[in-house]
Amino acid sequence: MPAPLLRDQDGKILTHDHPEILDDDYVLRHIVPPHDLHPDTDKGVTRVASGAYSESSDGGMSADILRWMAEHHGAVWGIKQSHRRRIARVAITVRRAQGET
Repeated sequence: MPAPLLRDQDGKILTHDHPEILDDDYVLRHIVPPHDLHPDTDKGVTRVASGAYSESSDGGMSADILRWMAEHHGAVWGIKQSHRRRIARVAITVRRAQGET
């Protein structure tokens, strides 16, 4: 489970590292179509725009850790309840695929 977030005097989250993130963890970045997608007409595909991996206007970047999602059945912050249920189903599927019951 992640450590509590560090905040400044205005309540904004400070840029920080999580020592709890392991070298073999998968970091997930939420992508919002169509804003974060870019058509690559040369290759005939749609790809994630580089801006999706840039700092937000207030600095920093929000991401999830697959292991934490699987361990906590989709207990992810800032996501609507309907999306949490879908994420929880995916997390359970991942756990089963990794041999957990």
